[in-house]
Amino acid sequence: MSQTNSTQLNATQALARLRLRKAPRVVLSDYAAMLLKHSESPEREDLIRMMSLDPLMAVWILKRANSSYYGLRSTVDSLSRALDVLEESAIAGMFADTFGAEEASQEDLPSDSPDELTRHSVATAILSAQLECGDPSDRGPAFTAGLLHDIGKHIFSLNFPEEAKKMYSSSTLWESLQGSDLVSIEQLAFGVDHREVGEFVARKMQFPENLTAVLRHHADPSVLSENHESYRIAWIVNSASLAASAIGYAAANPVSWAYCESDPCWTKLIDESLVGRESTTALLADMTSKKETIDDFLDFEVKRSKTLMKSDSRPNRMNRDPVQSARVLDKTSENQSARLES
Repeated sequence: MSQTNSTQLNATQALARLRLRKAPRVVLSDYAAMLLKHSESPEREDLIRMMSLDPLMAVWILKRANSSYYGLRSTVDSLSRALDVLEESAIAGMFADTFGAEEASQEDLPSDSPDELTRHSVATAILSAQLECGDPSDRGPAFTAGLLHDIGKHIFSLNFPEEAKKMYSSSTLWESLQGSDLVSIEQLAFGVDHREVGEFVARKMQFPENLTAVLRHHADPSVLSENHESYRIAWIVNSASLAASAIGYAAANPVSWAYCESDPCWTKLIDESLVGRESTTALLADMTSKKETIDDFLDFEVKRSKTLMKSDSRPNRMNRDPVQSARVLDKTSENQSARLES
C-alpha cells in the first residue's frame, strides 16, 4: 500500500471514530423546555441565538431541515431558512431534550460566557453577515457559514476535550506552538484536521454544496475558482474570522489589529467587489464597530440562566422519556448512530 493510500485510510478511520451527538448546553435546553411549557411561541431571534450558542446542535437542526422528510434535501443553507422550514416548537424541543442527561440543579446552571471557541464562531458569524450585506442581524448563508466554519474544532473538543482545550484556548501549549502550522498539528494529534472534519460532517448531514465548500476551504479560499458558487462567501468568512480574532474573539490565536489590517484579504474584497464597500478603511471600521453587537448576542446565555434561576416554572426533564422524545423529534434519523459512519 502506498503512503498516500495509507494516509487516506488512516484519515477515514479517524473520521469514522468521531462522535457528533451530544446533549445541548444545560441552560439552553432548560430555557427551551420552559418555552415549550408555555403557550406563546418562542421568539425567532431567541431560537437563532440558542442554535448559534451551541454550534453542534445547529448542525443537527440543519440536517433535519435538509432531510427528505421536508422535501428540501440539500437546499437549506442557513439557520434563518431552517426556521422557515421547521416548526419553532420542534427546534425548541430538540434543545429541551438532553438525550438522557439527568436534571441539573439550579446551582449547576452556567452563568459565565460561552467558551472561547464558541465566542469566536459567533463573532465570525456576525461579522460575516455585516460583510455580506451590511446588516449584522441577518441570519442568512453568510452568518451560518461563519458560525460553522470551525465546526471541526468543536467536534474535536467534544471527542478530545483535554487535548482540544489546550490547542484551542489561550494556554502555554499554544504559546509554545506559535509559528507552527495548526492544520499539521491537528493531523498529528487527531489523524485529520478541522477542515476535513467540517467537510465530512457537511456531506454526512447532506448540507448544500455551497455551505460544504466554505467549511472545507474557509482557511484558504484561493483554491476555489472565481466562478465557484462559494467563492464570495468563503472569502467573507475568511476575513471575518481574522477580524474576530483581532477585536477580542480569538480561539487560542489572537492577532494584533495591525496584523489584521495588513492582510491582503481586505484589498481583495474591495478590488473584486465581493462586498459593498469602497475602501478598506470603511470595511475595517465596520468590523471594529460591531463589538457591542457581538457582546450583546453572546450575553443571551447569561440572561437566560438568570431567568431560569428566578423562574418557578423551570421544567423537570426527568418527567420525560428522553430516548422516546428524541425519536419523535427527529423522525428522519431514528436509526442515527452516536458515531459518524465512514
